[in-house]
Amino acid sequence: MNTVQMSYFITIIVSLVCLIIFSRKGIERRKNKLLFIATINILLSAILLFFARTFDNLEYNIFSHYVYHILHCFFPFIFFLYVVDLIGRWYDIKKYKTILMLIPVIIFYVILFTNPFTDFAFKYVDGEYKRGAGIYFEYAAAAFYMACGIFWIIKYRNAIGVKKTIDIILFLALIITGVLIQLILPDIKVELFLTSVGLLSIGCNIENRDQVVNRITDCYNADTLISDNEQYIRAGFKYRLYVINISNLNIVINYFGVNRLNAILNKIGTRLKGIIYKNDTVYYLNSGSFIFLTFDTFKDKSNEIIDALNTVTELADLNIGVAILKLSVPFMVSNVDEILNISKKINSKDNTIKVLDNSFIEKIKRETLVEKAIRYAINNNSFNVVYQPIVSTKTDKVHSLEALSRIIDPEIGFISPDEFINVAEETGLIYELSEKIFDRVVSDISKGDFNKFNLDHVAINISRLELNRVDLPFNLKSITEKYGVDISFINLEITETHQSEDNTLLLKTFNRLKEIGFNFSLDDYGTGLSNISSIYEMDFNIVKIDKSILWNSIKSDGYKAILDSNIEILHNLKFKLVCEGVETKEQVDYLKNHNVEYIQGYYYSKPIGYDDLIEYLKIKNN
Repeated sequence: MNTVQMSYFITIIVSLVCLIIFSRKGIERRKNKLLFIATINILLSAILLFFARTFDNLEYNIFSHYVYHILHCFFPFIFFLYVVDLIGRWYDIKKYKTILMLIPVIIFYVILFTNPFTDFAFKYVDGEYKRGAGIYFEYAAAAFYMACGIFWIIKYRNAIGVKKTIDIILFLALIITGVLIQLILPDIKVELFLTSVGLLSIGCNIENRDQVVNRITDCYNADTLISDNEQYIRAGFKYRLYVINISNLNIVINYFGVNRLNAILNKIGTRLKGIIYKNDTVYYLNSGSFIFLTFDTFKDKSNEIIDALNTVTELADLNIGVAILKLSVPFMVSNVDEILNISKKINSKDNTIKVLDNSFIEKIKRETLVEKAIRYAINNNSFNVVYQPIVSTKTDKVHSLEALSRIIDPEIGFISPDEFINVAEETGLIYELSEKIFDRVVSDISKGDFNKFNLDHVAINISRLELNRVDLPFNLKSITEKYGVDISFINLEITETHQSEDNTLLLKTFNRLKEIGFNFSLDDYGTGLSNISSIYEMDFNIVKIDKSILWNSIKSDGYKAILDSNIEILHNLKFKLVCEGVETKEQVDYLKNHNVEYIQGYYYSKPIGYDDLIEYLKIKNN
């Protein structure tokens, strides 16, 4: 085997390796199909030329060179299509544009097919292959496609990414090097070899299955979802996403183990891939969320997806809920962050397969805007702190204050505390927001005005969720020390919107805060998770009866009996009580008659700013 034969033989081996890479299960992408076709092109060319060098047969040699040039001229066009798809512009290439782009190939093919009569492309003289002037049209066509590809790579390099751009440039450098060598030194046959090596590098670096496919489900992974959608959105494509969220995964893990869960997820992925059509794609986000992407915007595939999921018997057998949400891009979502945010928040609370309506999307969008507003308020200290007086039923003077936060965002305006506190807890922003509010309130206390009016304390709300932070006592103590404020003047109101899974850590933090000198009250007693057991578990100084109990007591004798019994029980347990939401004199009289110690509500004052509060205290407590 001579050097030229060895070059072709190695090219065959490398091309076969590339075919294995580009045909692996799980990579059905168009880019891989194009690379597969390109590799077949190189493989056939190498086989033809290898046998041409092996067998001294003139007719075969002439035939092999005709086929070689047909393949060789078409390869750069395939490369161009690969670049178009890599940068996400495939759907911009209309059929007529594709035909126009084929003109250089067509011109050379005309030259090639008329070559038996003209010898313009090549000829054999005394059994030896000789190039003609027409062969340079082949190289001109190749140069045209390479130039177009390079232009698009440079223009859309941000869509490709730095690493992929470098890999493509190296691939082109190998091809160009091979072409130049063979143009200058025709006897050195390295063009096909260097091209096959370039294809192998792309297979290993750009189209590596492990980089684009989720191992468990054999669906494309989150990185691929982000990359694809960034390209499609940038290109202005219109398409649909079906976000499919699988709930109750922890139950499956706890009872049946991770392997059983992985088997179920793999089966779901297989069923969803079984209904893909043309350019549909299925992704898995590692969080129980699958995303089915389709460019068919006219047909609703919700029922097809439900039918596919119904064949996964484990979903019904193990009470696994599934929620499906249909998104239209760019009409309902316009960027990848929105897609990922929505996919994280979809959840099915029951054990059925159900399709969510568009109101869910509006809810998520609203939460996203509120989250943005919270971040803005934190970064710019633009939240407001107001105070609502708490009045003693015995003296009719202001006994204490509750500090309340308000956010008025420049973009969306006023946001109710119930709304932004819930979002803050869901997103984890509650920690930073609460410390900022605590700092602001302690700063107000340090001004010394509150001490002039014989106030007992200022209550500051803190989420039960925050008590899972071991650094909370240190942080709050540091703030009081910074302003020189007596810790005992601060009462932390614990809300129970979140139930902690780690009560040991929660109680440890609670007790540490108690040791430091903070007092505590239980907020919103009688709603949600607030109950007598909470009081036994945590040593509260004051219990706040939620306004809903008071308001419902007006509606019927039954609700009134509930209020009466709660007051009696809490008093028997030696707790001092605050009833909030008081708005009428009848309510005030009722609470005084039942010896409720403190009253809070609009009857006395709405929450007011610091300056207005001082004026109010001057009148009320003097």
